[in-house]
Amino acid sequence: MTAQAAVVIIHGGRDEPPPPREERVQERRGYVWTRGHYVRERRGHDWAPGRWERHGDHHDWHNGEWHPHR
Repeated sequence: MTAQAAVVIIHGGRDEPPPPREERVQERRGYVWTRGHYVRERRGHDWAPGRWERHGDHHDWHNGEWHPHR
């Protein structure tokens, strides 16, 4: 699986990307919730949610992804 990133350039002295929106989610057996929709669980894998990483004057967004159990 390849990772995709969206680059966000921070201007005007803003230190961090905007906070995530609050979402009310009903748990569904066999699924994980990610950025507005459900994704079916993958047997033998754990879900790593998306995250922001700071790089100099901008932040990179890394989408969530599945990792095999160790």
